[in-house]
Amino acid sequence: MPPAPPASLAAEEAFLQALRGFASGVTVVTASHAGAKVAVTVSAFASVSLAPPLILFCLKRSSSVVAAFEQGAAFCVHLLAQTQRSVAQQCASAQTRNWQQIPHHMDAATGIPLLAGSMAQLFCTVSTLYPGGDHVIIIGAVEKTLCADSHLSPLLYHARAYHGLAKLHD
Repeated sequence: MPPAPPASLAAEEAFLQALRGFASGVTVVTASHAGAKVAVTVSAFASVSLAPPLILFCLKRSSSVVAAFEQGAAFCVHLLAQTQRSVAQQCASAQTRNWQQIPHHMDAATGIPLLAGSMAQLFCTVSTLYPGGDHVIIIGAVEKTLCADSHLSPLLYHARAYHGLAKLHD
């Protein structure tokens, strides 16, 4: 029988296991930084306040895209539709994005890449950044909101896989 892992590793694995059981919507946050397009898939996203409209998302402190937000880049949060699984997968990769495979256009006013087919887009500016352990918590002030067709279904993430939404029948 192998030795038991140290208590801290066992607690960390139990925490991860618990979080894998929590379903969340999937977002991609895009920005433009130092002349380059930025995109990152984020499941740690939440609304914070209605008045003023604020959201938050969390990124690993070691992520290469954190610098864009530390320097206050404007950004757009895309609430992904169920049909955008491939976009979520591409933007979740740590490798360089193949933008030719990601349906998007550049916003003329902000220079931010905007993803086609999202359920909603939240145009934001960085309000505050907070340390959060091995992550950074980014609070965004929502400047503008665009909503797509309300018949779209959200893309969900649960148990390390993407899922669609199924309606429950009574």
